[in-house]
Amino acid sequence: MRRFLILLAALAIALPAQAEPWPVCRRGQPSAACVVDGDTLWLAGEKIRLADIDAPEASHPACDAERHLAAAATAALARILGSGLLTLTRTSRDRYGRTLARVSVAGQDVGAEMVRRGLARDWPGRKVNWCRG
Repeated sequence: MRRFLILLAALAIALPAQAEPWPVCRRGQPSAACVVDGDTLWLAGEKIRLADIDAPEASHPACDAERHLAAAATAALARILGSGLLTLTRTSRDRYGRTLARVSVAGQDVGAEMVRRGLARDWPGRKVNWCRG
């Protein structure tokens, strides 16, 4: 826990007034901090999925509607993450080994904001079909 707090402090010092969106991860080459899609990010070598939401898949969209919404969700998450101080609370791991976490930026719950904007849905316990109207 102490190591994680030190890491967050280092990131806060390195990015004190970050007002630019986080970068989108390049396929297979995550950076220290980047966005994979509307509900997944990399931070300091750890793949993190926003807990309790589902966003459209950017890497394997099932239809054009999902592809377009995934691009919008990815861009929105990048902007939100770049808008202030990030707080991360790990909750568990998913079946793929990703860390599930609640993420807040400037006190705002990022997952709830993605749902509010219509770019994600509350997690129903299974993958959401983004191709149905």
